[in-house]
Amino acid sequence: MSSELESDNLPLLVKTANNRNNHGENRDCFVPHPSSKNPSHFEMFRFLGNILGYGIRTLCPIPLHFPPIFWKQVLGDPLTSQDLKGLDTFSWKILEDLKKQAATLSKE
Repeated sequence: MSSELESDNLPLLVKTANNRNNHGENRDCFVPHPSSKNPSHFEMFRFLGNILGYGIRTLCPIPLHFPPIFWKQVLGDPLTSQDLKGLDTFSWKILEDLKKQAATLSKE
């Protein structure tokens, strides 16, 4: 079941940006597909949530590969820039460079 969920057969999950770019951590992980927005996709996500909840409650989780940022959002934990780095290192690097540029400009 998990291999089908993590395949291109269903429109629910996509590989992380780090996987697509072959760079950074969590390259083996998947995240919810941002384009999955129609009602049938929502029903599939609801079913996936039921499966995840059942696995957690029965202590028999399904081996799905989600990055830490996914679980932090499920638990309501605060996110950090390191969470972004674990998902999309290139975007994280751009934001870090922008922060450095802003700091340099504010000193001038």
